[in-house]
Amino acid sequence: MDIRILGPVRVVMPGGLAIVGPKERALVASMVTSSGFVAAHDVIARQLWPNKQVSDPTLIRGIYRQLRSRMPEHTLQRNSAMSCALLIDPQSVDLYRFRDLVSRAQSLEGPERLSALRSAVEIWEGAPLADLMDTEFGRERRLLVAEFRSSLLQYLRDEVEFGSREECRAKLEDIRDGWFGSGEAWELLRPDVERYETSGTTKALPAAALRVAGTDIGRITCPRPVPQQIPPHPANLVGRASELEEISAALLSPEEAPPHGIVVLRGQPGVGKTVLALRWAVTHLDEFPDGVLYSDLRGFSDVPPAAADEVLAGFFEQLGITGAAERSPGRLSEAMRSELAGRRVLCILDNAADADHVRPLLPGNGFCATIVTSRDRLDGLLVHEGAQAIEVGPLDDVAAVELLSSRVGDDHVRSTGFLLKEIASYCGGLPLALSIVGASIRARKPGAAREVRDAFREPRTRLNPLDLGRGASVPAAFAISIDRLSEAAKDLLWRLALHPGPTISAQALDWLAGDGTDEVRRARQELESRHLLGEPALSRYALHDVLRECALKIADEQPAAARDLARAHVFDFLLHNAWACDQVLVPDRNLPVGEADGIETVVTTSAGEAMRWLSTEYDTITAAIRQAERLGLYRYLWLLPMTLVTYQWRKSRYADAVRYLTLAWDAAERVADPGDQAMVCRMLAGTRLRMQDFDLAKSWMYRAGAIVDGSAGCWGEAENRHGLGIVHGECAEWDEAIALISAAVTLFRERGAVVSEAGALGSLAEVYRGKRDLVAARSHCDEARAVAERTADGNGLAGIISLSGRIHREAGDLPSALDEFAAAAAVYREYEYERNEVRALLSMAEVAGSLGRHSLVDAVLTRAAEAASSIDGAAELVDQVSDARRRLEA
Repeated sequence: MDIRILGPVRVVMPGGLAIVGPKERALVASMVTSSGFVAAHDVIARQLWPNKQVSDPTLIRGIYRQLRSRMPEHTLQRNSAMSCALLIDPQSVDLYRFRDLVSRAQSLEGPERLSALRSAVEIWEGAPLADLMDTEFGRERRLLVAEFRSSLLQYLRDEVEFGSREECRAKLEDIRDGWFGSGEAWELLRPDVERYETSGTTKALPAAALRVAGTDIGRITCPRPVPQQIPPHPANLVGRASELEEISAALLSPEEAPPHGIVVLRGQPGVGKTVLALRWAVTHLDEFPDGVLYSDLRGFSDVPPAAADEVLAGFFEQLGITGAAERSPGRLSEAMRSELAGRRVLCILDNAADADHVRPLLPGNGFCATIVTSRDRLDGLLVHEGAQAIEVGPLDDVAAVELLSSRVGDDHVRSTGFLLKEIASYCGGLPLALSIVGASIRARKPGAAREVRDAFREPRTRLNPLDLGRGASVPAAFAISIDRLSEAAKDLLWRLALHPGPTISAQALDWLAGDGTDEVRRARQELESRHLLGEPALSRYALHDVLRECALKIADEQPAAARDLARAHVFDFLLHNAWACDQVLVPDRNLPVGEADGIETVVTTSAGEAMRWLSTEYDTITAAIRQAERLGLYRYLWLLPMTLVTYQWRKSRYADAVRYLTLAWDAAERVADPGDQAMVCRMLAGTRLRMQDFDLAKSWMYRAGAIVDGSAGCWGEAENRHGLGIVHGECAEWDEAIALISAAVTLFRERGAVVSEAGALGSLAEVYRGKRDLVAARSHCDEARAVAERTADGNGLAGIISLSGRIHREAGDLPSALDEFAAAAAVYREYEYERNEVRALLSMAEVAGSLGRHSLVDAVLTRAAEAASSIDGAAELVDQVSDARRRLEA
């Protein structure tokens, strides 16, 4: 198959059969000129029926069916609801053959490059899409001609240097005599041909070709102005070294080749896109001898956006080009590209609204470079113009403090510099916020930094230091972006502001918005496209803290019932999902969480999956607990910490457990039943026990006992006796411990609480081991193991297996002890209980060393070191592993 669009459109089948229907050829052209050969229905309708509003897809489907009947099998996919697709080898299309030759030429030099470029230029048979004049392919024609013109200029330069000037003359004569004799394509190439017709000499060649040929342009052209339109801006750029390097890599070719291409600097309001673009321009002025053009497009501003003709007229004036006013509206863009051909100009298009706002202002594919800044993603420029996007994010903490310090002045740094780190943290790394706060402090007497810090700490006044009025206000900058949003996006934004952060999962976002409809998806994409919603990790989203404060103002304007319902969605989603994971970790624990009522909860098939979900959501859940405290949401304030405590124990986050369980206790006293209050006390006791704080552990257990006193036979009574027996055992009070735990075993057994029964039997075995009664310890341990093996509580089983290893070791049966410690470590690893895994591995290494199995010792300690290093705040375990290695090696 041969498809040609660089001239009259031709579609020739294998065997020579050609497709002659104009609409069929136009549909092929639409697919060929679309990315990936896939054309959307709305684009096809615009191109094939430019003067009609075609909304009925059956017209397109009819043409598509005709093509399917004539083209080879599998060439066309089945027509989808929204697009038509062509499945062909790109080499069957003349456009792609042309592009491949041009691409190959870039890797060649001298005559070889000339030969490739000459072959590329010769592929063109005329104006692209030349015989589809009753269709609307104007934009596609302009892009194709601009692409050809760039290659033509390169070819002319090489023909002058390595070939024949007569060939140049002949090619330009071909153009003049009708190759592009009419239409839009001719208008783009007219300046080159007219220069030839006027002079009849090498003056006709583009300026860039003359440079390559060594001609003194100054003797044959009039001097022209060199614009330098870079506006005033801060001279110190902090924390942007990597972004500057990215811009240079994108716009400056190696080996001192001319600049080229388009860079899009995109990011949220106030993140410093404009200053970054201007500072890069200032440091690379030598790369652009023909000047720098700048325009504030006012895409996100409180005044109307700048029109393309307005901007281009200003560029013409700066370039010293007359006659701009006489040109017809809409034709300045083509004229500008022609004028910039061969010049090395940097164009900075600041604050663009969207891709269509920018396109008429872009130079052609020649020697110019362009930097576009926008709050919008401008994905269209990446797809169609080949722009390279650079995400400009907030400054890191170090750079933020450095920028703030430079803004407040030396006097304030000396007097209250110790406050700047905290103040900078409230600015969220936004250079605009840091500059506004810095200017405010600098203008006042010493001590102003403390007042600013205090204002940030108070939620009611948190935005005040960021607002100095018109032109210097972070809330106003965000408000401009918010005002441009659709109603659905605004609604989603204020709901997200109620979420505690720091991130929210895609599933939680859908639940928060009320459903997972296409409207919600589009609203989320709209927020993302305007850089109001980030995705710091896959399928996890985040609002900037300053934006959250601004959006909360919108939330305050909503009906109280709507706000309360949105908050309930947030907390219910977290509570039910955390509870689902906790039930996998501790099947016997009962909490009055209630039914999920339509919430899609996480499905975990193992403790490892449950631990991973809780790890991902840990910061969000703890933020929700703190928010529940501020809002007085006592039910969530006691239930959420209870769903986290097992995870915290396994991750050795004991300080966090104490902090949040203490809040839970205060809330439970207000709203929970006595049995649930006692359960919170037991969790606090268990945490203190793990911290080796036996007095406080005992105190909390006695408090739990006092709450359920008189409720004989209740579940809490069994748990209390078990917990209090463990504390007495840790204090070597053996008889009290045995009596209490034995009573708990009986109660658990009566109620069929198998997991709890196994745990209590294990505790009883541990007490007898401590008492040095290894026979009784062995008996109770075996009984505990038999019961645990009937449950799904793998972590509890691992603890009993590890206890069995200790009993065997103390009884002198080292091989059996080694096997038990290895089995326990494997189960702990599966359940991601790293601290206990490390302890089991250390015991295993000690026994292996006693048995003389030194290679096993090395492997076990290596794994123990890896596990210990992954635990937060476990420096003592890391030291224990190091000490064990030194001791066993000795």
